Amino acid sequence: MSTEKDLEKSLNAVNPSKKGLTPPKETRKNGSAQGNLAARLSPSAHKIATKQVAINDAFDYDTALHMAFLGAGQGGSRIVNSFWNLGYRRVGIFNTTAADFEGLEEEIPKLSLDIGGASKNMALARQAINGRDEEVRDLMQRSWGNSPDCVLICAGLGGGTGSGVILPMVRLARQYMLDKGRPPRVGCIVSLPPVDEGQLQARNTLQAFTELVNDKVSPLIIIDNMRVKTLYSPSITELLPRSNELVSELFHLFN
Repeated sequence: MSTEKDLEKSLNAVNPSKKGLTPPKETRKNGSAQGNLAARLSPSAHKIATKQVAINDAFDYDTALHMAFLGAGQGGSRIVNSFWNLGYRRVGIFNTTAADFEGLEEEIPKLSLDIGGASKNMALARQAINGRDEEVRDLMQRSWGNSPDCVLICAGLGGGTGSGVILPMVRLARQYMLDKGRPPRVGCIVSLPPVDEGQLQARNTLQAFTELVNDKVSPLIIIDNMRVKTLYSPSITELLPRSNELVSELFHLFN
């Protein structure tokens, strides 16, 4: 049969706040349970989960600006591949089909939407990228790191992918720079198709170029492939590679 003292001991165990009782060791040391929980939930109590991404160019000297590049479509991919070959390392490539990655440096971070290409259809490419912001941002993070000074989105304006996604890419890149605490310096390098490629390519070029101008994209660097052909007389197969090399080398000379 329980005595009065046994009952008092049982009550003390359930209610340690009763006068004259010693609070549990953890409560005496760290304060109330609610206080401990608040301390554990405080952001200052947690270490940063991800390391800051640092990407450095492969030069043995510094440049005026730490540039970042993103190539959109087959033409844009070849342009940024030329910058990679010079030693720039903040480089990424985007396309609507992985088949167009053939011949590009394997180390360059890439993203394909895998819709089989846009077939010169700007609207199809733009529709495909809609709602894929997080994937594009991930590509930018992997390609550029956290501290680029300026971004250039590169594309050939005659095709569907480059023409269709270049403006959304510019806007996503601006937001990326702002999120990193950097000025939103985002420009473009665009190539114009030869005049004999057809009306569809011409319409794509006109529409995409007009959108970039209206959005006040700066700098806007234009590669005129026909002018390169006139000045340097490369063969048909050498024309586009030569144009890309000239632009990347001249840009690097100034940088």
